[in-house]
Amino acid sequence: VIFAIYRFTVDKKVNWKLLAFPLGGSLLGLVLNPHFPNNISLLFTQIFSVNLLGNAFNLEWQAWGLGQFFSFNVFVLVLVVVALAYAFRSKQVGKQSLFYFVLAVVFFFGMLKTRRMHEFFVPFAVLFSANALNPFVKSAKKSWKVIFLVVLILLGIFQFFGVQKEITNNHFLPWYYEGAQWLNSNAESGDKVFVNGYAFSYLFFYNPQLQYTHGVDLTYAELHDKARFKRYMDILRGKDPGINVIVDDYAPDYVFVGKIKQDVALFEYILKYQDDFELVYEDDSVGILKVKR
Repeated sequence: VIFAIYRFTVDKKVNWKLLAFPLGGSLLGLVLNPHFPNNISLLFTQIFSVNLLGNAFNLEWQAWGLGQFFSFNVFVLVLVVVALAYAFRSKQVGKQSLFYFVLAVVFFFGMLKTRRMHEFFVPFAVLFSANALNPFVKSAKKSWKVIFLVVLILLGIFQFFGVQKEITNNHFLPWYYEGAQWLNSNAESGDKVFVNGYAFSYLFFYNPQLQYTHGVDLTYAELHDKARFKRYMDILRGKDPGINVIVDDYAPDYVFVGKIKQDVALFEYILKYQDDFELVYEDDSVGILKVKR
C-alpha cells in the first residue's frame, strides 16, 4: 500500500496492479489452501492473540532494554542520523529516499514495541541512507570519502562482534546434538518429551518423530490451558505448586533439561521430585530423565 502511494506521488496516476496483484494473490492463497477455513482463524490468533499485540512470554516479541536497543542498532542509527543531517543541509531528498525513510520510521516505532521489527527496520534504514548519501559520495573530496569509509568500517566491525557474541551465546543446536542423538537412538516414535519452550526447535530439528510438551511460542500453551500453563510457569519461576506438575499435567516419557540459566529453576524443581525420575543420559550440556511408571 505504501509503495502504491509512493508510485502515485511519482507518476501522478493510480497503478491498480500494485494493489490488486499482491492483495488478490494473498486472498487466493488464503482461500485456495488445504487448511481453509481454519487457516483464517489461526492467522487471526497468530496476529492478535499471540504475536504482534499479545505475546507476553517470548523475548523476540518484547522490546529491548535501552542499552541493548542502542548496542544492537548503533551502526544503523548513526548511518540514518548522518544521512538525515546531510539531506537537511543539502535540501536534497529524492522521492525514492523518502519512500525508504517512511518505511524505516514505521518499523523503527514497531521496534520500540518488539525487537522482531529490527529485521525490517535495518534494510530500509540502510536503503534510505544509501540513497540520501549518494550525492555526497559523488561530490565529496577524496579525503572525505576515505574518512567516511573508515568510520563505516569501524562501526561495522564493532556491530559485527557485538552480534557475533550474542549469536554464540544463544546457539544451542551444537550443544544439544549428543543429547538429541541419544533420544533418537533410545526413544520410540511418538514418545512425549517434556521440554522448556526454547529447546523445542533444537530437538525437533533432530527428532521430528517425537512429541514435545511446549513449542517456542509459549502463548499458544497459555491459550490452550491457562491453569496448566500457570503451573508450568510457576516451576520456571522457582515456585512449587505442591504437585509434580511434569508428571501429573503432562505425563511425558522423558524430561529434557539444558544446563543453562533458563533451566536452573526447572532442574531444582525436578530434584524435589527426584524419586519420580531416573537419569538416563547426561553430558556437559544436557540431562535426560526417564519418567518412572
